[in-house]
Amino acid sequence: MNDSIVMSTLEAALADAAGHLDNGAEELLLQAAALIGDGFERPAPSPHLPEPVASGIKTFVVGSDDTASAMGHPDPLMAVLGSPRLALWFEIVATSLLPPRPPE
Repeated sequence: MNDSIVMSTLEAALADAAGHLDNGAEELLLQAAALIGDGFERPAPSPHLPEPVASGIKTFVVGSDDTASAMGHPDPLMAVLGSPRLALWFEIVATSLLPPRPPE
């Protein structure tokens, strides 16, 4: 995608958002919109984060301990994957994409 289109869209969104806030926040958003203009530089990638296009796949088998009812849902018949378990699994896969920790 063309960076100038992205920057123009972001600048317009910030300016629009500034019109819906109090004076202090409005000024900050307008300053941010002005900074994005000509002087915008894409930050260097961090060696401590995964590449933006990184992806991972891991298979989990849903067991009775993973159900919403097992996690405290008030309906004991709620034998579906519990949201807390799903969130944990997202974190496990995302963590596997991180580069190794640097030595102390």
